[in-house]
Amino acid sequence: MAAAFLLVLPAWGELAPRGNAEQYPAHAKAGGLEIGAEFDYRTVSRGRDWFFLRDAIAVEVGIFGPMGKAATVSPGRFTLRINGKGPALLPLPPGVVMSEEKWGSRPSLTVAAQGGRVVFGGPEAAARFPGDPRAPRTDPRPEPPGQEPGVQSAGPKVSPARFVEEAALPSGKRTLPVAGYLYFPYQGKIKKIKKLELFYNGPEGGAVIRLR
Repeated sequence: MAAAFLLVLPAWGELAPRGNAEQYPAHAKAGGLEIGAEFDYRTVSRGRDWFFLRDAIAVEVGIFGPMGKAATVSPGRFTLRINGKGPALLPLPPGVVMSEEKWGSRPSLTVAAQGGRVVFGGPEAAARFPGDPRAPRTDPRPEPPGQEPGVQSAGPKVSPARFVEEAALPSGKRTLPVAGYLYFPYQGKIKKIKKLELFYNGPEGGAVIRLR
């Protein structure tokens, strides 16, 4: 069963924000808040560990304000528009992302974990032609020093669902700064995304963050 696949990863908790909004490739102000964002394609990463999502794209977001200020954080205040067309997309809850990866038309989630790689939710498709996007993907990063290839480091076991959930932008009252991933549904080719805009609409004001 897919649920039997576990990773040996640290137990991080919420994603750590960067130093400030300017440390993200794109950023904007919304009232007293500053929001930084980065389009991470289909990758959810924490340090050297990452997931490859097949049917969703990921945007890392950092929300900043006066140090120590408490603010209500909600992924639902963000929307994403691709190529300036169609309705803006709402972020998917982490549980929905994992459900679609597990049961969708392409039920596979590639997982890389510090020198080991496993497929969650189904077998990888074989390459049909050179450059086939369905072909198995490898982690281009080198193995950690002193570690045998394919050997995972010791640590608590974390399921793929927990990894994706903990990396997501949290909801509720939080002390700023706070950060996390937003997941949006997208099954097309990344190269077809020419324009990508992240919208924020909250009580502090609105903002448009141009990711591409």
